[in-house]
Amino acid sequence: MKMEPLICIILINYNSYDDTVECVRSLINQEYVNYKVIVVDNYSKDHNKLKSDSFLNKHCDVILSNSNDGFAAGNNIGIRFAKEKYNPDYYWVLNNDTVVKPDCLKKLVEKSLKSKKKVGLITGRIMHYYDHDKIDYRGGFFDKKTGMAGYYNVDSIHGEEVSFATGCFWLLPRNTINTVGLLSEEYFMYAEDTDYCCRIVQAGYVMLYCDDSIIYHKISASNGVNSPFNQYYMTRNSLYIIQKYSDFHAEAYLKFMKKIVMELLRKQRSYKPTFDAIVAFMHHELGRNKEY
Repeated sequence: MKMEPLICIILINYNSYDDTVECVRSLINQEYVNYKVIVVDNYSKDHNKLKSDSFLNKHCDVILSNSNDGFAAGNNIGIRFAKEKYNPDYYWVLNNDTVVKPDCLKKLVEKSLKSKKKVGLITGRIMHYYDHDKIDYRGGFFDKKTGMAGYYNVDSIHGEEVSFATGCFWLLPRNTINTVGLLSEEYFMYAEDTDYCCRIVQAGYVMLYCDDSIIYHKISASNGVNSPFNQYYMTRNSLYIIQKYSDFHAEAYLKFMKKIVMELLRKQRSYKPTFDAIVAFMHHELGRNKEY
């Protein structure tokens, strides 16, 4: 009997120990068996908990980072470790605030193996953790005209291929990592998934959507949907994505700024993080802003 491809699952922990444990418990109950779980703690208050947790250390490789350089950097630590120790066939980048269905990984791998296309990424359906009947993601797109990523309407499936997949839920074949490289760390938080999806497509790969592969996500459990942190990095990094990947810069900037103004007028966002983000972009500032 042919051995299943080896999967390395990368989880990033940042002050979310309970979420990480719950996620790992769901992973060890899945039908797919040939996998390794790698937990990277991004220099959070959970260092000692993770280090001494017998359950996690039994089922995972636990890596304690000595700095918090963001989502992409944490995943890159896990990917490098996985490549050196296991050289897996696939890397599964998964948010730690998720719970997976037992056949989730099995369905993703089957989708990849059955495809005759040059597959660079496989993703699946994301449901709300607190309301299992509510769908959050069922395929996404990147609009090169506006330089913005978005989700398709969840009422139906919009085809097998997608041009954007949230970094919450990626299965990356080994060739993707070898060809496209690691995630871009310059954003610190947010938009690194859009950036990586664009790089995958530019490299000539397709990204597949598997509706039968399902996870449940605690949406924005870490930083809040509309927090100053969220607003600052989403605004600044969206401007950089427009700069790098939009085919119509002037039109894209105008549309984005119009959206920001409307949200400010409706009091859906705050002035300070928005203003700071725009100034940072104009001054070509990237990485972490210590104020946020």
